Amino acid sequence: MIRPVLNGVVTLKSTAQAMTASAADLGEEIDVRDVKILNVYLDIDINSSNNVRISFLGKLAADATPEYQITSLGTPSSGVSNIDSWYGEVTTDADQKIIVPIVLNKAYSVLQLQAWVGTAGVTPADIESVYLTFEMDKVGA
Repeated sequence: MIRPVLNGVVTLKSTAQAMTASAADLGEEIDVRDVKILNVYLDIDINSSNNVRISFLGKLAADATPEYQITSLGTPSSGVSNIDSWYGEVTTDADQKIIVPIVLNKAYSVLQLQAWVGTAGVTPADIESVYLTFEMDKVGA
């Protein structure tokens, strides 16, 4: 499980993960117990796929079910031209580096990212890397 770091950057994923048309976990679960806002930095290689989708699932404990769909995302950086109520979608079919802020306000204990594509191409899209920064009141609050 990824632990939050105050005033630092945490690597969630540093090796490419190919995406299919089915949602798949992206990296490990993230401990977000004390986190107000989680900023997710994504490096996307679109290849011949279309409509990369990112979803955020909240959990009450590690390895727990059910997973709760987080429906309130902050305003993403340019490159995410469509935010559905259930996921962020990159509709510009080009390689991109985007930032998605997730306003949590300590509502969940654990967060899991998932990724998939709307249309899988011959060469699948990849999430090349994912980095995280955390905004917290204080650790252990």
